[in-house]
Amino acid sequence: MVTRRRPLVALLAPLLLLPLLSVPAPAPANRCLWATAIISTFWALEVLPLAVTSLLPLVLYPALGVLPAAAVSTNYFKDKIVLFFGGLVVAAALESVELHRRMALRVLVAFGTKPPQLLLGFMSATAFLSMWMSNTATAAMMMPIAEGVLQQLEAAAAAAAAAPAAPAAPSPAALQRVGKALMLAVAWSANIGGMATLTGTGPNLVLAGDFTDLYPDGPGLSFAHWLAFALPLAVAFLLCAWQLLVRAMLRHSRGLYDTDAAAAAIRTQYAALGPMSFRERLVLGDFAALAVLWITRDPKFIPGWGSLFERGFVSDGTVAALMAILLFALPAEKPRGCRPPARHLVGPTRASDPTLLDGQEPTSTAQVQLEAVPPPDATASAPAADAADAVAAPPPKRRPLARCDGGGAPSEALVEWAVVARLLPWGVVLLLGGGFAVADACVASGLSAYVGESLVSLRTLPSALVAVLLMLIVSATTAVTSNVATASIFVPVVAGLADSCDVHPLRFMLPVTLTCSLAFVLPVSTPPNALAFSSGRLRVRDMVGLGVCMNLIGIALIALALHTTGELLFELGEVPVWAGNRSSL
Repeated sequence: MVTRRRPLVALLAPLLLLPLLSVPAPAPANRCLWATAIISTFWALEVLPLAVTSLLPLVLYPALGVLPAAAVSTNYFKDKIVLFFGGLVVAAALESVELHRRMALRVLVAFGTKPPQLLLGFMSATAFLSMWMSNTATAAMMMPIAEGVLQQLEAAAAAAAAAPAAPAAPSPAALQRVGKALMLAVAWSANIGGMATLTGTGPNLVLAGDFTDLYPDGPGLSFAHWLAFALPLAVAFLLCAWQLLVRAMLRHSRGLYDTDAAAAAIRTQYAALGPMSFRERLVLGDFAALAVLWITRDPKFIPGWGSLFERGFVSDGTVAALMAILLFALPAEKPRGCRPPARHLVGPTRASDPTLLDGQEPTSTAQVQLEAVPPPDATASAPAADAADAVAAPPPKRRPLARCDGGGAPSEALVEWAVVARLLPWGVVLLLGGGFAVADACVASGLSAYVGESLVSLRTLPSALVAVLLMLIVSATTAVTSNVATASIFVPVVAGLADSCDVHPLRFMLPVTLTCSLAFVLPVSTPPNALAFSSGRLRVRDMVGLGVCMNLIGIALIALALHTTGELLFELGEVPVWAGNRSSL
């Protein structure tokens, strides 16, 4: 409905939101509120594509006198976006050589094929890949693997039912439950895995960027610091999700299907990949080096290698950019050593052989050396005869200059830019930039401080209860809105609320950010949900009931993590000195 009436909604939304200009707030704040409300409405209703809506801050904030155009533009390629971009390039390299598929299938082979084990294997593989890749790309890769396994199980069940004197085959309803469980498992674990790393999902980067900008004197959020806090949370959440699916869908799973058929289906797909190539090994090495450098730059409990540089000069984004650049500099094939130039120069070329037709490629050097050269006939041209003589002639007596280029032709790069450009989710990069611009404008105009002061009545409530209330509000919002857009709107606002309530800023910013990833209820909540629903194996009611349970479990686990590892790692029990030196941007 919104799609059909986009022009009407685009015209009416700004008009209907005009009363916001009369809000009793400082002059820049009420104009910022109106512009931000328009952007939020466009994001929520998808009046325009999300990436296009993310460009509206470049127009609205300068035109309304909230921020200069130059200040708005710098938000679209900040350090945290460089971090995200570099991680995406490495993830695209994994996809281009199908290393992500090899990892996933290897995990499935290791976990086994009994129903609970198969489910946990799919969830573990999906969550691990989603820690480094976008959740959409991870789900899009894992869904066909799950579908292939399910089709193999259904074919084996049909064959068993048709065979005479065969044991009782599993009922179609039982296999349908397995299919629903696998589809939900992939979608859920794609969202859960992204919570574990700083680059795993957009809201985490929104928090990291806003936290650095709002509190420049603060310690910032490093990759290692976030991993220490969020990885145990994500693992616990994944296990709870697995148990929920097992109890809801696979309660009587013993003998549900032929486990040998499932194992054969997975092993067949894994064997089809063949041995690991030189290209895959290099990409895997680059990926592993990136993870190690991220973790060891600033591990907090001991000095990392980042302490070798002046504070603030080298960041996780620097590492991501370095490892991304290396992918385009390394060769795609293993060097073959030094060879004499004769092996590279022999063979016809388009210039030396005018008989080649358009679109016809010259015979390769290897073919010229291995094939027998026919005797030249009467009609052979002089250049062709000379070329044949050159091939048949013995090598010259003098020592030729050696060449170490591995084959004569320029070496192909490990990753081609055209491939990476096709795989990169450019829309998410713009969405992050738009979110940073919204946060920047809310702080610079005084809007976030005004909202925080307006909610000062919450100061009488315990901070733990306020955090739970905020998580419930964000959980309901992110069910129908992009998680990055939700984080972009709420994170700077709750930072102002934390300042008004005299609590540690991360006391509210952390739970709100993590709750933005609790998008399990509806197919439209997140792309992995939409991919699972598009499989045809799920109905909306299958997702809603279990999705609400997942949201409640997630909120409980986040609250628990906040008061355990959060207290230990971030010292949330006291208000730090740097929180009072908040930047006005």
